[in-house]
Amino acid sequence: MRPLADEVRRRAADYLTGLIEITTSPQADAPASDGLCRATRRARLRLVELARREASEWPHQARALQAAAFGVDETERRLLALGRALPNRPDPDEGSRS
Repeated sequence: MRPLADEVRRRAADYLTGLIEITTSPQADAPASDGLCRATRRARLRLVELARREASEWPHQARALQAAAFGVDETERRLLALGRALPNRPDPDEGSRS
């Protein structure tokens, strides 16, 4: 999970940095959300897979993994919403949320 978490963290930070840039520089392009969406999707799918595997023997751990998957999903959703609210915003249909 650590490599997936690190990728989500890096992609989220890159996307947020791009959002900051478009607020300070009118020439800056809106950041693409593709990398963020791919990273969060991979992490979310892995967390759900692990939660299913642990559900019968370790229900508390399974719930924690499901909560982590929800947190990853919310992080993506909130960053994309912020991006849509800013000038030079990304296309709202961009990305691969599923």
